[in-house]
This record gives sequence, structure tokens and C-alpha cells, in this order.
Amino acid sequence: MMSCLFLSQAWAQTQKNSSQPSKEISNSNSEAKPLWANLTEAQRKALAPLHLEWQRINGSGKQKWLEIANRFPTMSPQEQERAQTRMKEWASLSPEQRRQIRENYKAAKSIPKEQREAQWQEYQSLPEERKKALEAKARNAQNRKPAGTLPQANTVKATKPESPVNSSASKITSPLPTAPSEPTTTTNP
Repeated sequence: MMSCLFLSQAWAQTQKNSSQPSKEISNSNSEAKPLWANLTEAQRKALAPLHLEWQRINGSGKQKWLEIANRFPTMSPQEQERAQTRMKEWASLSPEQRRQIRENYKAAKSIPKEQREAQWQEYQSLPEERKKALEAKARNAQNRKPAGTLPQANTVKATKPESPVNSSASKITSPLPTAPSEPTTTTNP
């Protein structure tokens, strides 16, 4: 669960200045700038895990990733490895999973810093087995169908409605009025 927090934090921090939430994947047919070929060698090296996804990321999303790439040379080798591992994880997520991570990050940021730190310390003090169980639970929650989807309906064999000839509604007990066979004449007295 915490594995994507690093990238979602970087993503959300750059989103603060945006008045509207951006969509990561572009809906247009034209590729957002900058193109992968236009990146510097250092940027391509830093963002290598996103190479196959790069053409589908929209312009503002690319700018956010470039901010991380520009900080990449100042990171320690362990931080660089961790960042690229997280990029690989991010690239493998579905858009729905990415959206959920962003929402979780926003919710976590709404918790006061002291409370977040206390919760983190509590998590850190858990035994490894419990941490792994929580991670598995989070993974299973991510793999479930997105909220709002309806379960498949059970197939029910359609039954043919009862024929009106055989139904009890067609059995009328009162006689129907009949039209007179000859016109009746009335005489005025």
C-alpha cells in the first residue's frame, strides 16, 4: 500500500497548483509534448520505466514526471532505484488503480501531520507478518472490481405468459350486453 505513496505524493504535490484535476491519459489522438525522442538522455534514463507508456501520458502528466526526472541526479543510488521501481509499478497500474491511489493520497494529506506520523510509527512497529497481511489485503482490494460496477445479473429462464384464452381472467360470469336485433320505436303519448 505504501509502495506507490512516493510517486503519488510527487504527483499530487505538482497537482496542488492546478485548478482542475488533470487526466493522466490523453484522450486526443495527437501525442502530448514533449515526445520521448525530445527528452534529454538523462531524462530518458530517469524515466526509462515509463518509456512504453510515455505516448499515452498527457502534457501535464509528462511535466510532473519530468519534475521527478530533473530531481533524479540529486538522489542517492538507492533513491534512484526506488524511484524507478515505483515508476514500473505505476506504469503497470490501470487508470482506475491510479485514480484510487491519488484519492488515497489526498485523504492521507487531509489527516494532520502529527496523526499521520503516529499512524506511520504504529505501522512500522507491526510484526513483518502483519505488514505482509495488510499489503496482501490492499493488493486484493486493488484487484477487485471498481466501486459502482454492478454484479452480473443471474440468468432467469423466461416464462411464456399464460394465454388469455386459458386464463381465469377471460372467464366472464356476467353476460355481455347485446345489441337489439331490430330497432325499437318509441311512441309519444
